[in-house]
Amino acid sequence: MKGIKIFNKKITQASIFGYLSMGIVAIIIALVIVFSYWQIDNQFCKERLNTISVVSEKITHNIYNKFQYVKSNLMFAISYLDVMEEAKHEHINSRILDTEDALGYTKNDGIVFLFDDKGFYYGNQGKLGKWADQDFLQLNSKGSITINNLPTYGEEDYLLFFYKFKKPHMMDGIKVTHIALARKMSILDFDLDIGKYGDVDNSYVIKKNGVGVYSQSKNEVFVNVYNILTALEEAEFDHGDSYSDIKTNIKNNKSGSTHIKYKGSEYMIAYQPIGIEDWYALYIVCHDTMSTSTREFIVQTVVIVCVAASILLLVFIVVLLLNNKEWRKKENIIREKLRIAAEESKKANMAKSEFLSHMSHDIRTPVNGIVGMTHIAKKNLHDNVQVGECLSKISNCSKHLVLLINDVLDMSRIESGALTLKNEAFSIEQTLKECSDVIEGRLYDRKVNYIPQFEGISSEYIEGDENYLKQILINILGNAVKFTPDGGTISFKVTREETKDNKSLYKFVISDTGIGMSEAFLKNIFEPFAQEEDGARTRYKGTGLGMAIVKKLIDKMNGNISVTSVRDKGSTFTFQIPFNKANKVEEVIVEEETQEIKIDGKVLLVEDNDLNREIAEFLLEDYGIEYDSVEDGSKAVELFADSEIGEYKAILMDIRMPIMNGYEATKTIRSMDREDADSVVIIAMTADAYAEDEKRSMSNGMNGHISKPIDMNKFINTMKLCTESA
Repeated sequence: MKGIKIFNKKITQASIFGYLSMGIVAIIIALVIVFSYWQIDNQFCKERLNTISVVSEKITHNIYNKFQYVKSNLMFAISYLDVMEEAKHEHINSRILDTEDALGYTKNDGIVFLFDDKGFYYGNQGKLGKWADQDFLQLNSKGSITINNLPTYGEEDYLLFFYKFKKPHMMDGIKVTHIALARKMSILDFDLDIGKYGDVDNSYVIKKNGVGVYSQSKNEVFVNVYNILTALEEAEFDHGDSYSDIKTNIKNNKSGSTHIKYKGSEYMIAYQPIGIEDWYALYIVCHDTMSTSTREFIVQTVVIVCVAASILLLVFIVVLLLNNKEWRKKENIIREKLRIAAEESKKANMAKSEFLSHMSHDIRTPVNGIVGMTHIAKKNLHDNVQVGECLSKISNCSKHLVLLINDVLDMSRIESGALTLKNEAFSIEQTLKECSDVIEGRLYDRKVNYIPQFEGISSEYIEGDENYLKQILINILGNAVKFTPDGGTISFKVTREETKDNKSLYKFVISDTGIGMSEAFLKNIFEPFAQEEDGARTRYKGTGLGMAIVKKLIDKMNGNISVTSVRDKGSTFTFQIPFNKANKVEEVIVEEETQEIKIDGKVLLVEDNDLNREIAEFLLEDYGIEYDSVEDGSKAVELFADSEIGEYKAILMDIRMPIMNGYEATKTIRSMDREDADSVVIIAMTADAYAEDEKRSMSNGMNGHISKPIDMNKFINTMKLCTESA
């Protein structure tokens, strides 16, 4: 409830803050609107010049394309005349008329002219007269196209595209030297139109000296101007530009734009080289027209902003008014979540308490067995048979106790995400056989029918964590043994199939005809600490972690598991796990029976715990191995450094020790300047029993890893493998 009070206080503070914010926002919006009007207008002044420059560039590009199109018509006419010459078409006016028809020209839309070597020119009606500019005809080079403006032909202005034949043509006995294609200047009207700025725009095609070639002017101030550059000399220039800047830019084939004042009005000018001859496109737009449209836009923008701000404020007010109701809903939701969390916490605590109760029972059972059998053995020291039986039972109780502890530790590591899986090659066939042997051993004195079925399982090697796969199988099979009474049946079936990504998918089905489970318990079977509480299973208590560990391990292996069960009829567990295929590995097989360990030298035992050191010393003595023992890593380093070369063939190294731990001691020994520093076998002998612990031992320079409590067979095998390989 304390959390809810704090939450309510925050709601009140948020409401007050909201109203204050609303007032501040209203003031800020008003100031922003006033400032924005001036700022936007100023910004638009800068943008206008850029806009007309962009527009003029596009229009100039269109004009250039139009000129190129006319040039292509001229080249077509030249080719067409060549074809007609081969056809011996003699009459010059007929040739011109046919060429105009081929080009699709109608009336005076486009005209073809031919020129003779005397300077006379001809149209589709015959000879038209002598060309006025004879110098131009002489200067025109062979095989090139030049453009000039044609003196007024009728009531239209024409643009003339000249071409001087590389070789003169003979027509009607006339030596034809030139061809010209005349197009109306009005074909540029559409391209020169920048009417988006109203009816006061002016567009020109000029030569570099300022003389107009063609114009489209709607402003009377510029209508009768012969040389536009000369007229602009009288203008006033803004923004640091000058008249000489325009002349220099045009002379150097550069484009530009600027503001001017001319005869009481403001204009914006943009000029672009066309790329044809030395001609330029020049555009003049009245500033007032653009300013008027811009101001209208600004006013519209400000109005829209004001409306939007008003709507925003209205929405803000409505939201604040509805806030109390919304916060109350949230408060109820939070209160409900807190209640549910409290219940879940209570359930979790109850589950843990129940788990501790069961653990207390399960741990005390083997401990009681160990204590009891130890007491019996002491009372019967004279009876070797009785002592042997007691020791055997103590061993079994110890193993059971280790399994219980391992379950708890495994679950803790899985929940914390600290558990890592090995990815090593192993024989699936051998793994299944070993698991099956364990179950058959447990059923040795039971009347339960056990049926292993490993269909199509050959000696394939796969990559994965063999130990955890065994743990999964033994856990499920062990439950089947535990909950199946005499006279029942347990089946263990394994099949394999190929996947699309070339993996091996193994399917495991473990069924029994035991006491089964209730539907209610099946829903929680994979939850930690879950145990069924009815009388039928009361005598089969465990930690309640086995199935939770199984589920999480299978998930970590990218597999899946399902279970079906019927009370008093049995249960079936089905799970699938994909494995990568692996190459067969050479196995070193060591018998479990006692074998000799031949070591040509001594063993250095490093162990800080007196009891553990005594056990290890007994094992070494039992196998006739000569040894020295010390209680910490620093003494081991000193003893090895003072020893003769090759005196110590192996070192059994504990990890967690005072003064210097096993990793530091190993690194120090490996770094010594001795012949045997790299070759001496160092085996970790530690309570750190997980895969990452073993990897860490190897990465620190050790040759093997034995976990505590010491498994005698593993101890012997590891010693043999490491010393023999050395």
